[in-house]
Amino acid sequence: MIDCNGAAQKVHGIGLKSANDCPHRDPDSAKVFIFDDARKTFIHVSTLALAFGERFETTHYKIPSSTTSAVLIELHNNKAREI
Repeated sequence: MIDCNGAAQKVHGIGLKSANDCPHRDPDSAKVFIFDDARKTFIHVSTLALAFGERFETTHYKIPSSTTSAVLIELHNNKAREI
């Protein structure tokens, strides 16, 4: 979770970095949630299919533009079950 300590920030995207050693540890999808200060709850804004080409690579993804005081990123790795 990225917490802005109650200060509303404009968010347009996220960047994620791959593992530097084991490709099977990289997430293959992510769900992005923003905190709705009025409702005091997180709202799902985007599901991303992740693809990393290199080790220790940062990949940027656009999400719907939002103003929020916190972002929650839920990472999923279906490859981990293959180990």
